[in-house]
Amino acid sequence: PLQVPCKPFDAGPVIAEAVELLGMQAEHRGIAIDWHAAPSPPLLGDAKRFRQVLVNILSNAIRHAPPHSGIVVEMNTVSWGDGQAGRITVTDFGKGIPQSQQELLFRRFSQLGENTAGSSGLGLAISSALMDAMGGRIAFESKPGQTSFWVELRQAA
Repeated sequence: PLQVPCKPFDAGPVIAEAVELLGMQAEHRGIAIDWHAAPSPPLLGDAKRFRQVLVNILSNAIRHAPPHSGIVVEMNTVSWGDGQAGRITVTDFGKGIPQSQQELLFRRFSQLGENTAGSSGLGLAISSALMDAMGGRIAFESKPGQTSFWVELRQAA
């Protein structure tokens, strides 16, 4: 199993870095990334690996969002077991993921749709493994016209 050292980190700057890294890619397609984060205590995980997960999710959202549309990135606090977690949600307003293909999303080497240029089909599988290794979660919800992926990490005590 993958082992990742977990320590407290501030998610706000990590989200900002991921958004900034993909800003040109989004701009090239005319996609605006709107992000806002409620103040949150530090999260428990690995900031570098968490940024990698966010970059993957954002990259997928940019790839599947219609040109000249938007993507929304939000950070909220949610209840989790006996504590709290930070939830970062990335929503695009593309055509959505057909129900019949949703079970393939976190499988290695699985790709959906025709727009797979430069894609190995590993991104979501790796992201899922990284979130598991940090004791977090990754999930999604999709319907026609909207897909949201979210990741959750426990807040540091």
